[in-house]
Amino acid sequence: MLSSTANLAATVSGRMAPRRAVPTACPQKRAVSAAAAAEPTQGQVDRGHGGKGAAGWKAAGYTSPTELKPRFESMLLTYGELVQAAYDNLVWDECAAGYGDTKDPADQAATGLLSYLDKNYNLLPRKYLPNGTALPSEGTKDKYQLVEAHPELKLSPLIRALPGQGRAPDIKKPEPGKFPSWLWKNRSRLVDFLVYSTGGIAVRALFDKRQLFPENERTGGRGVDPRSTFIGYVAVSQPAKDSGEVDVVFVWRGTIFREEWINNFAFDRLVKWDPDTWEALDATGDGPPTPAPWEIGVHAGFKDLYLRPCSQQEGQLEADVAPEDERSPREVVHAWLRYLMEHHKVTTISTSGHSLGGALCTLSAFDIAQEVDRIYSKPVPAGWKTQAKPTVTAFAWASPREFSDKLGARNLRICNRKDPVPTVPGFWVQLLTFLAHKLNLNVFADMDSGAGRTFAWLYYASCSLFARLGFSSKWGYTHVGQILEVDSANLLGQQVADGSKVNATSPHNLELYIYLLSRLTRSETNRNFYLLNKTE
Repeated sequence: MLSSTANLAATVSGRMAPRRAVPTACPQKRAVSAAAAAEPTQGQVDRGHGGKGAAGWKAAGYTSPTELKPRFESMLLTYGELVQAAYDNLVWDECAAGYGDTKDPADQAATGLLSYLDKNYNLLPRKYLPNGTALPSEGTKDKYQLVEAHPELKLSPLIRALPGQGRAPDIKKPEPGKFPSWLWKNRSRLVDFLVYSTGGIAVRALFDKRQLFPENERTGGRGVDPRSTFIGYVAVSQPAKDSGEVDVVFVWRGTIFREEWINNFAFDRLVKWDPDTWEALDATGDGPPTPAPWEIGVHAGFKDLYLRPCSQQEGQLEADVAPEDERSPREVVHAWLRYLMEHHKVTTISTSGHSLGGALCTLSAFDIAQEVDRIYSKPVPAGWKTQAKPTVTAFAWASPREFSDKLGARNLRICNRKDPVPTVPGFWVQLLTFLAHKLNLNVFADMDSGAGRTFAWLYYASCSLFARLGFSSKWGYTHVGQILEVDSANLLGQQVADGSKVNATSPHNLELYIYLLSRLTRSETNRNFYLLNKTE
């Protein structure tokens, strides 16, 4: 997919409400309870909450750019495999039954989706393992499992999303003799129109395969029938043996279908983060408002994908689903959140995703943190097993930039130096990063650092200046969270255990990321190099 900031384009047929009220996520002012002031648990420390900023990640096990403690490394590899499972279980063969859905029906996914991730899944073939190699005692499927909710909840552990296709902004023709004033008045819309048009053309030229929406048979093939697709799932960890801690993880896959590529490219702009009301990008009018530099902005396409209501049942066209039966990915996340905190001793809530999924992972972590704040702003029900407020952490793989401000959740961005996706979008952030680099400021390391604060100040000042001149901050994306870098340049051309050499592979490939991470602190790894043949 494309990195952490996506948008929508192309008109589609089918009914879609332009605006829809959704439950509020704005945190209330909350009294500090004894539980909130308690020392972090081991699971929370492992996920970066043992200190502020870089100190928290150091306590977790990220001791240096080339050194990870085994416990921390193992946790990251597990999160990576959970994301890869979303790719592996998606049907993307256009000729296959269940196209756009999971290989196993939704009612079997709880047992089948992670079943292949046993302790031997990622190991080198035995003949290549050095003598005396200690074999793992458990695999990812032994650490996490998908859950089945009470029938009254009517939820599957699988999460579905509907890519919106947006529309070009309405621009009236100039009146005779008034072209200069018309040009100034519509400068913002003209830029949006240009981005929409060029983005849509590029997607159709480069990514014209894997069309998700079928042709509309009711109109003789004119237009398409929107339908939702499998985008992620929710899983829970086995309770920790010593403390009973449980980690809830929301997993998101990256871009696969043409409509998702359009979503990524064609509406690349920041919009104000206002989850209380969803306003479709393909509605008439100007669409969601552009944020001021001092407001939180989020990529328009990702926000739309996360908030857009859709069918959560496989094999349904949106035209055949009643509005009251639709749920957005955000509504599904919130429903699962409350259910799992009621039935499990949840101490940590994690999100993990790759590419587009990395963007959704970051966005959902921010939203979950707000929702958790809101829930724990007042006493929780006595029957809930989760009485103390859990922490929220995002583990974003190859994610593009998505936000214009820091998040209310801890965030680790895993980036390959040779992968261009984590460096886009954002004109201002590119320019300021270049200038800061010339001044020996490492603005990628951590947004809580002195360099990060300097960068944030430069960004704010520049965007504020241009906002005062009438140019909205539509592309003022910034890095959010701590960066963990890997580098595929050190791998290409190297000889592996069977005597072959690693040749060209996409620097954006998730399996490549996982493989590089497994050998970040050492020259060799027992991870199976044949897994590099996978692709998104």
